[in-house]
Amino acid sequence: MIFPHIILIGVTLLALGLYGVVKFWPEGGATKTFSQHVAKHKTGVLYYILLFTVVLPIFAVFFFYWFIPTYQPPAIFGFFIAIGLIAQYLCTFVPEVGTKRRKVHRGLAFVSASVLLLATVAALFSGAISVMDRVFLFTGIFAMAYLLSVLIVTRAKHQKVLYIQAGYFVAFFASILLVVYR
Repeated sequence: MIFPHIILIGVTLLALGLYGVVKFWPEGGATKTFSQHVAKHKTGVLYYILLFTVVLPIFAVFFFYWFIPTYQPPAIFGFFIAIGLIAQYLCTFVPEVGTKRRKVHRGLAFVSASVLLLATVAALFSGAISVMDRVFLFTGIFAMAYLLSVLIVTRAKHQKVLYIQAGYFVAFFASILLVVYR
């Protein structure tokens, strides 16, 4: 069955795609988010949209066709995942250029990040999650909450936000992958 492994395809494509973002549009280095790297370039924005057009459906298939039926988390888990996927996709269509667009983009990005954290919390309440799986999820939750709070408190000024952003998603996907492949 491919469904439990499809997340590896999505994570690999996402990692390679985000590496491409930094490689092809390097300006700003680690002080810029992935979306800020591409925001000022039409080709970068199109690349970013294409990347998430490919990977987000893969994640949706994994969560809705395998993870949820297998682990039976509370229904709110699926709601949070759906909102996170939608918000992330909408982000790609609103480059961080200009004050209004920046606010919209960051608002959507915050929604996406927040609901991934809440989805991970909701997964803790699954009856099919073992004690060890709960440890993995709790570790991911702690890391995600810490990184999100760093961004909120500092408002990302003078931070290496690229590393914080990447770390946030690594914490989320690593905790899910550890549950799946333990």
